[in-house]
Amino acid sequence: METPNEKEPGKEAEAEFKREEETREIDVPHEFPSFDQSPPLRMIYEDELRKNSGKRVLDLSEQLSWIAFRKGLPINRWLERLQGRTRGKDELKNIKKKLDEYLEIFTREAGELNLPLDMDRNYYKEAIALMSKYSIGEKLNAKKREKLKELMIMVDYKDTKLAQQIMQSII
Repeated sequence: METPNEKEPGKEAEAEFKREEETREIDVPHEFPSFDQSPPLRMIYEDELRKNSGKRVLDLSEQLSWIAFRKGLPINRWLERLQGRTRGKDELKNIKKKLDEYLEIFTREAGELNLPLDMDRNYYKEAIALMSKYSIGEKLNAKKREKLKELMIMVDYKDTKLAQQIMQSII
């Protein structure tokens, strides 16, 4: 005996389609390697990138101060008008002044190496990709170290430029 649902038009075709979907294999083009074929990426932290990038205008401790300052910027909260208004004008001006100082340093540093800023480029991702090719503790050759240095300069420059643009919209 058949149930009323099985007699409905289209149900049989739908069931056949589902069976076909479950058994069909997907052809993966050769340019897309499977996850088990790609080499595993190791976890890379920003301090490792900075240590391996070599000497810069700001020494490593000053760079870490920049990171702490950058992390303390309440950029996501500035998008809400009320949050921006509740902060004191003096506090916002002090943040903007310090941000302008960092921007000047990173602009000069990028300018000395003739590095053009591309706001669409993900410099941080490129730096991680470069470092992931090396095992922990392995030393980069001079050319790779210089490339990493340039990428980290541009990471700082881009972050500062974005933060400054947000600050200009608040003050």
